[in-house]
Amino acid sequence: MFEPVIAPSGTLLGLLQRGRGDGTLHALAAPRPEALAALNQCVLHDPRQDWQVENRSLYYARLYLDLDGPLGEIEAHLFGADDLFDEEDHRTGLALSVLGHLASFGRDD
Repeated sequence: MFEPVIAPSGTLLGLLQRGRGDGTLHALAAPRPEALAALNQCVLHDPRQDWQVENRSLYYARLYLDLDGPLGEIEAHLFGADDLFDEEDHRTGLALSVLGHLASFGRDD
């Protein structure tokens, strides 16, 4: 079973990993590089205990839009060599879902 590592709840990363609404507020108030690093950490290393119950892709996609976040790290993750060793959906599922939401919002990069 996949067990994510969750940061303390008082940190920006911890708030975003938990999908809390105040995580967005903290991310928008934080220095942009710090907010993007935490957001990328969440999307590239799915923090959800159960992806069937916890839906965070829309939450993360909206934050990418608000931060005007570049998608290069997601691209590198999706085309990384790790797929040769780890074929589980949890490795790429959240990233693909976030990209799907971003495409529906009109992002074409």
